[in-house]
Amino acid sequence: MTQYAIKTEHLSYAYSHRQKRVVHDLDIRVEKGKIYSFLGPNGAGKSTTIKLILGLIRPDQGRIELAGHHAAPQGQRLEIHRKTGILVESPGLYQHLSGQANLKIQAKMRKTNPARIGEVLAQVDMLEAASRKVKTYSTGMKQRLGLAAALLHKPSLLILDEPTNGLDPKGIREIRDLLISLNKNQGITIFLSTHLLSEAEKVSHQIGIIQQGKLLFQGSRNELQSLRSARMMARINTNNNAEAQKILSTDRQVQTDEEGYLLVECDQEKQITQFNRKLVESGLDVYYAAIVREDLEDMFLNLTNNGKE
Repeated sequence: MTQYAIKTEHLSYAYSHRQKRVVHDLDIRVEKGKIYSFLGPNGAGKSTTIKLILGLIRPDQGRIELAGHHAAPQGQRLEIHRKTGILVESPGLYQHLSGQANLKIQAKMRKTNPARIGEVLAQVDMLEAASRKVKTYSTGMKQRLGLAAALLHKPSLLILDEPTNGLDPKGIREIRDLLISLNKNQGITIFLSTHLLSEAEKVSHQIGIIQQGKLLFQGSRNELQSLRSARMMARINTNNNAEAQKILSTDRQVQTDEEGYLLVECDQEKQITQFNRKLVESGLDVYYAAIVREDLEDMFLNLTNNGKE
């Protein structure tokens, strides 16, 4: 039986009775020991969903289970927070103190053994910078220190809201590698809110796509990729593309891409040979013919655009 670190049922929320729901009927399933990317454009409802999951706001309807506990009772919420590491938006750090001093304050607040400080600094590769004041840190270093604070109490679940916002490519890669390591080597479940599909594809076992508060897709990375593979196109260039389009459009949907190449819908790869033969027999020269598939970025845009009302 599948065990879930996060499970919601019919989760819905509106900021007022007069406003449209920001989150609508969400059934999220985050398996234990997995990295789950919660994808959506800005304003899709990602941050509101996280606030609901953490109990910062109360849902209008629905049920939330977190770390094996129903999230509503106050007593269980304390137990939930003991098992959960949280990094929402920018980490709250004292800029005039060192990284190590910041973690000492966090350890005292969480009643955590101070010996953990060195361990988590090593985990996020911040030992050498630990004695420096936070105001000298780069954005990526601050994010890693925030992750270190979230790891102090040995959580089994990490909830992260856009942890790569504002980072350069090097910083994004460092956070990505760190999350993969935490999951693989320590078995920590990670719920990662992001608008970057390319990053989700590289780190995730599961992906959920939200738009206007509705879950448009939820499944494994392979399932999302199979949706992409289901849409095949033959990309063709000839000495007369206008004439080629007339020939092929008798029984196929034919478009033109930005470079003027023809895009012909097809069901099987071998159909490209039929298109090629038909064009050559019609007296055209075929310069280029290849099968192309919708990439994940296009899939994401199509799913979110289709979700608009």
